[in-house]
Amino acid sequence: MKEKLLVPDPDSVSPAQIPTVPAPVPILMPIPREDKETAKPAQNGGRKDSDPSM
Repeated sequence: MKEKLLVPDPDSVSPAQIPTVPAPVPILMPIPREDKETAKPAQNGGRKDSDPSM
């Protein structure tokens, strides 16, 4: 068990996953928020534009 901890593999994996984890994390967070907000205004916006036009 100590050998695995001393092995540089986990160290290399940690820094490798660190930049990879924060990348998809911030992307997934803003994506669902933007998707929901963009999806609502996009669909509602198109219909709302027609509604006020009438």
